Amino acid sequence: MMKQGLATRAQRIVGYLEKNVRDLPEAKHARLARLSGMIQRNGLLQTVVFLEAKANKRQGKDAGSDKEAEKDARLLKHLRGAVRATLDVHGTEGPQLKREDLAACSPTEYLLLSEVALEVATWMARHADARETP
Repeated sequence: MMKQGLATRAQRIVGYLEKNVRDLPEAKHARLARLSGMIQRNGLLQTVVFLEAKANKRQGKDAGSDKEAEKDARLLKHLRGAVRATLDVHGTEGPQLKREDLAACSPTEYLLLSEVALEVATWMARHADARETP
């Protein structure tokens, strides 16, 4: 039963990525490559806050950092979207992965969200890597 649930979750993640992700940062983008490690080491809430800060802080600076801020914003958008789509049960909207929601959720919910976000991060890196492989 557990394996079937994980397979279904993986199918939802990959389905979301195939349908919605055309602008995922390239696989060599450092944060995409390290996203799953960031979630494991720092926690989901801290990773979300970090990505929000990087996406917002860089806006308004030089053109190169605007591109980096845009990549961080897209990365966070797709992380949130894929987690939402994965946990969307019976047509209800899944969690938003906003810092207020993460700070207020129960430990059990936080662990579930972290587990799913970790899977999403892994699949996002695989998806980006596969797009670049000829």
